[in-house]
Amino acid sequence: MWDAPSAEITLLRQGCEILMENYEDIVEEWFISKTSVDYLTKLLCLENALKSDEKSCIVQKKENLEL
Repeated sequence: MWDAPSAEITLLRQGCEILMENYEDIVEEWFISKTSVDYLTKLLCLENALKSDEKSCIVQKKENLEL
């Protein structure tokens, strides 16, 4: 039982793998250009992966970091 990851971890991993498969070119572009993580967040999340009603969490997080 302890050798297998929890269901939550398994779902997170699967979601991450799907995201990487769907946006491999974008992640590769970011990695090769050696730009900041903020640029990856903008390029991957805000401009591609997230729907417009899902973007508020990224904006809120950035605002909290600036405080």
